[in-house]
Amino acid sequence: MRMMNKSDRLSLPATSPRLLRSRLLLLSLSSVAIIPSQGLAQTVIDGGLTRTVIAPETWELTDSLIIGNATSGDLVIEAGGKLKGIGAVLGKQSGSTGTVFVTGPGSEWHAGTTLGIGDSGNGKLTIADGGKVVLTSQTVIGATIGGSGELLISGQGANLTTGGTEGFTIGHSGKGVLTVEQKGTLNSNSANIGGFDGSNGTATVRDAGSLWTVDGSLAVGGDGSGELTIAEGGAVRIGTTTFIGAVNNTDTPGRLHKLVVTDKGSSLSSRRLIIGTKTLGELSIMNGATLTTTGSGTAPNMESLLGRTSGGIAGSANVTIDGAGSKWTAGGTVVVGETDSANIKLSRGGEFSNALAVLGRNANSSGTVTVTGNSKWDTTGALTIGQAGFGVFNADTDGAITSGSGILARDAGSAGVLTLKDRANWTVADAMTIGQDGDATLNIYNDARLSSATTAIATNAGSKGVLNINGAQSGFVTNSITFGAGDGTVNFNGDRQINAAIAGKGKLNLNSGTLVLASDSGGFTGTTTVSNKSILRVNNTLGGALHVLGGGFLGGVGTVGTTRLDAGSILAPGNSVGTIHVNGDLLLASGTTYQVELNSTASDLTQITGTATLTGARVQVVAVEGQPDPAGYTILTAAGGLNGTTFQDVSTELAFYKPELLYPNGTDVRLVVKRNDLKPPIIDPHGGGGSELDKKIKALETETAPRTVEQLPGRIHPALAGVLLEDSRFVRDAIGNRLRTASDDRVSTGLPVLAFGEDVKELPADVVNRFGLWSEGFGSWADIKSDGGFSDAARSLAGFMIGGDAVIGEYGRAGIVAGYSKTDLKQLGLAAEASVDSYNLGLYGGAEYGRINFRSGAAYSWHNIEVYRQVRFMDRLERLGSDYDAGTAQVFGEIGYKAGIGAVALEPFANLAYARIHTDPFAENAALAGLASNGADNDLTVSTLGLHISGALPTTSLNASFRGTIGWRHTYADAVPSYRVNYTGLGLIGIDGLRVGRDAVVIDAGIAFALGKNTTLDLSYDGLFAEGLSDNAAKAALSVRF
Repeated sequence: MRMMNKSDRLSLPATSPRLLRSRLLLLSLSSVAIIPSQGLAQTVIDGGLTRTVIAPETWELTDSLIIGNATSGDLVIEAGGKLKGIGAVLGKQSGSTGTVFVTGPGSEWHAGTTLGIGDSGNGKLTIADGGKVVLTSQTVIGATIGGSGELLISGQGANLTTGGTEGFTIGHSGKGVLTVEQKGTLNSNSANIGGFDGSNGTATVRDAGSLWTVDGSLAVGGDGSGELTIAEGGAVRIGTTTFIGAVNNTDTPGRLHKLVVTDKGSSLSSRRLIIGTKTLGELSIMNGATLTTTGSGTAPNMESLLGRTSGGIAGSANVTIDGAGSKWTAGGTVVVGETDSANIKLSRGGEFSNALAVLGRNANSSGTVTVTGNSKWDTTGALTIGQAGFGVFNADTDGAITSGSGILARDAGSAGVLTLKDRANWTVADAMTIGQDGDATLNIYNDARLSSATTAIATNAGSKGVLNINGAQSGFVTNSITFGAGDGTVNFNGDRQINAAIAGKGKLNLNSGTLVLASDSGGFTGTTTVSNKSILRVNNTLGGALHVLGGGFLGGVGTVGTTRLDAGSILAPGNSVGTIHVNGDLLLASGTTYQVELNSTASDLTQITGTATLTGARVQVVAVEGQPDPAGYTILTAAGGLNGTTFQDVSTELAFYKPELLYPNGTDVRLVVKRNDLKPPIIDPHGGGGSELDKKIKALETETAPRTVEQLPGRIHPALAGVLLEDSRFVRDAIGNRLRTASDDRVSTGLPVLAFGEDVKELPADVVNRFGLWSEGFGSWADIKSDGGFSDAARSLAGFMIGGDAVIGEYGRAGIVAGYSKTDLKQLGLAAEASVDSYNLGLYGGAEYGRINFRSGAAYSWHNIEVYRQVRFMDRLERLGSDYDAGTAQVFGEIGYKAGIGAVALEPFANLAYARIHTDPFAENAALAGLASNGADNDLTVSTLGLHISGALPTTSLNASFRGTIGWRHTYADAVPSYRVNYTGLGLIGIDGLRVGRDAVVIDAGIAFALGKNTTLDLSYDGLFAEGLSDNAAKAALSVRF
């Protein structure tokens, strides 16, 4: 529709009187208040009408086109239709709506010089599926306050191209929205998203193949609010500079402006970035997206600048690179904090690489970089943290940094802080400078590492540099550490070795842990301080003065300068036996300890070129290897003399030695070490003392020696043999109890028959029970005391026996028995324990001849043995184990005479038993304290004299009887089991088990219940008490007669 009324036409002048130029953004932005110009023709589509252009039509306009002037209007160009004009406005007046749809291959709109999408009204342009729109000058989306415009470029082949020198503006003074998707493309000379105060511009480029190309510069956010999102494989290519947040007017407050590049395949490229000028700029590269800034051209065009102050108005920048594959590749220089504040954070595998990087370039600026979560930062040239401003670099959680060189606090007045922690690492190919002219601190914590070719600290006068190395696993590797004319300090915390040569005048502070200095640091002229609970070992040369505070430790085999040790500190030359040199004077304050180690040929030695002051210091002998030289050892010599001083005393914690000091002249101190009266429990039979075990024994201290002395012999092995011999009585007792009641079982009553007195008669044949089956279960708990106390033992035993027998002839009975038992033996004082499974088999028999009873038996037990024990030396704990077999054979006999008093039967008796145990060879599984045995044989002979008593219980409700035994048991000869064992390099050595009293009291008491005519249940208590032995047992026996 073409409306020819002149009053309805609007003009689009070639040069608007309200055109403004942005010097900062280099963009020409029309105010596009597109007002009527009297006398110029206009074509208007309004009133709800739609104009459609379809091939072969080509609609040519010689005047401007307004789509939606006061109400609404639509224009459709499709199916190859074409429109040519000199300019157009979509949504002219407030409240109006103008819509244009250009779709299909061949469909084109040559819009002329200027296209306004949403002047004061609402405008939308859609270019789809091959449609094209071409302009020779500028495009404005959302021209005035209250105006709203939207541009959608969607589908392959869809394109909008803006030529000329004018700009492409999304949100000039109103609201503008741009979407490029589905392989659509946009070409513009320059672009601005969010132009003037109050405007709002949003642009999205998404989907693989979608591309926005800007020949000049792109500004995301000016005085208004701007945001650009590149997602899902979309791409934006900027020819010169990308601005994120760049305010034009000094009287306009800044806002937050964002550029987001997200998703794998999404990308942004530009010559350089400027983020946060007089406002807040934010850049996010996430989820595998990439940013490339070429840095091409000449300075300053090759620099990317973050955080700028202009006209007194502050600006700041934040950059986030997050996720594996997300990367910013930058050529030229990247400045983090140019004249204001800026931050870059790399996380979760994000990456950054560039040529040069500066954090905090100018005075009052600040730049912060954080690298975390397996992220990587790579600067091929210099990485400067604090050039003239304040720079902070933090790396943690496996973050990795590489650079050609590193500088902290370059200029006077600058400050730089670098912190590495949690396995982060920084590799510097060349020089690392900590404080060139400013104030610098470098912290290494928690397994982090820093390596550089060389390290300079506090280079120039007025500078300050501090290097803090914390944690045993934190690493610092460099070839040299050079202190300059400033105030330089290195603080060591944790264990480490430094192989760097140290030079210059600075401060070395060892605050905790062990520090080993292995390189020539004779060029160091400063002060080294060793604090409480810290150990310094100098194994080369360390110049300067050395001060060891209370609780500190100095050792090694190198050379130190003038040295002072305060009260409570320790001087211990060598790393074992060795010599330390003092190039100057040595002062050992009162309360200092001088520790000495020695062997058969040499001892620790301190050689001093100056004087030595010893008053109040003590000598302590801490280790002796081999046989001490009876002539003694020189342990200290001072060329300048001892100043008339001597050590306060000499002592040792070693259990087997006695030291003394000699002063043969005014320069030397000699030490003589002799054996004391305490003999080690295991010694080298050849007297050489060369075995490792012998060395460990002789190194025992007085406090710990008694326990270790008891642990070493493995006394649990012979002690166990003794226990198994002693416990063989449970087999004998079970057989004896059965035989004592067997004669009573010959009758069919439920209870034992008391057969005594003058008129004992033979039983009738019809009442004789010829066969019997029986079983007995038992549990026993014993405490065994030793002479020294450490070998005290506790034994627990549980088992059962099953037997069967029959009457043999007129007077006898014979049977067979088998059983199993479990024995546990513990020597808690020796950290030793044993477990034994025993399998028992025996034969027995007995006979009655009137009042005389004879009982006897023989048995064999197979033992499966497991032994575990510990031996604690000064510097190690050995856990030893072994398993082996043993067997116990025994025979016994008993004779008794029956008598009685009323209804009570009495039987005095005499018992004799012999048991012999054979132990198979075994070897323990430890190299040092493990012992081996070729096997051992031990035996036991015991006799018991006592009285058996039995009778019926006076009750009518229970068919029960009682029985008991009391006796005196005597052990013949020395019944202490012994072993011959072998320790590595020490030959055969005898060890004994536990010694108990040879005389013991035996007690047994029980009650028998008739469960039927031929079944009896017997419950009893058994006790054995001797000197050093207390054994209590509970038993239950069941017998069946038939």
